[in-house]
Amino acid sequence: MMRRLRMVAALLLFVAVPVGAGQYNDIISIGDSMPSFSGLPATDGGSYSSSDFDADVLVLVSLANHCPWVRGMDAGLIEDSTRIWWDIRPSAKFPTLETRVMDVCTRLDDTVALAALLVCILRMLYRLRRANQRWRIYTPMLIRENRWRAMRYSFDEGLIDLAKGVVVPFEDLLDELLSLVAEDAEALGCTEEVNSVRHIHQRGTSAHRQLKKYELERAAGADEDQALRAVVDKLIKDTAEGL
Repeated sequence: MMRRLRMVAALLLFVAVPVGAGQYNDIISIGDSMPSFSGLPATDGGSYSSSDFDADVLVLVSLANHCPWVRGMDAGLIEDSTRIWWDIRPSAKFPTLETRVMDVCTRLDDTVALAALLVCILRMLYRLRRANQRWRIYTPMLIRENRWRAMRYSFDEGLIDLAKGVVVPFEDLLDELLSLVAEDAEALGCTEEVNSVRHIHQRGTSAHRQLKKYELERAAGADEDQALRAVVDKLIKDTAEGL
């Protein structure tokens, strides 16, 4: 039996990305020998040098002691770094890249579509890197503004085309993105799944559908509690569909 639970969730994806030595750092790269170090302070109050260790593999974790999250870890307020909210990062436990910027999906097909799109974007970026190219770098301020617009308006009010510097309809940017990853979707055999992202735009996100259900219930005479319960019932049905 499904119970009504109040919870916060996000779509969390792990993607393995091949990395070759010498690709990302001009000073030290994956596969290089570890440089020697000395007098490195540690959280146990001591200091260490590379000569103190006799191991084939040595893992060093650098933390900013002034960071409130690090202090929270030291004080036991959070369990570990996985409790820190982030958009995308290398995994601390697996040889993968983690992303959780997308909200949790209440439809299985939406989850598959977004997962396929993400993998294709990463393959496209890796393909550019292999061709000695890269994606254009934009200022964090503009990226944060687009992020805010997405959180505030979803895709209803458009997003900033960072190259043009103007707000354009979301579907224009979606068409451009799908064309950029078309080659990668074909190579990965997920063209249909990637293109089904358009269905999310056509029928609305889960938030759109929840609001619409609530408004329809209220218009039909339901009080607030009844309308909210109807929304939860719809979420349960949507989530279970296809399982």
